[in-house]
Amino acid sequence: MNRENAEKSGIQLIKNLISTESRLASNCEAETVTSIYQNALAVMALLHENEISSARKIFDVFHKFFGSNGENFLTINVAQITFFF
Repeated sequence: MNRENAEKSGIQLIKNLISTESRLASNCEAETVTSIYQNALAVMALLHENEISSARKIFDVFHKFFGSNGENFLTINVAQITFFF
């Protein structure tokens, strides 16, 4: 597999990890655990592919549940997904 195909495979894997319900990236397929790190990687990959609206959806979830100043940082439960900080 050449580098271009490997990048496309990696991007597709990341897209497959993003839940349509929660709009967050899980740690692996068929899992309901996620992390800030996993979602940051997903955002970077999406931005690399110029998929700004998809990346924005992840940011929107964090902004909605954590608040603009982080007041809810350790208390989040989104669509049956567990966060580890």
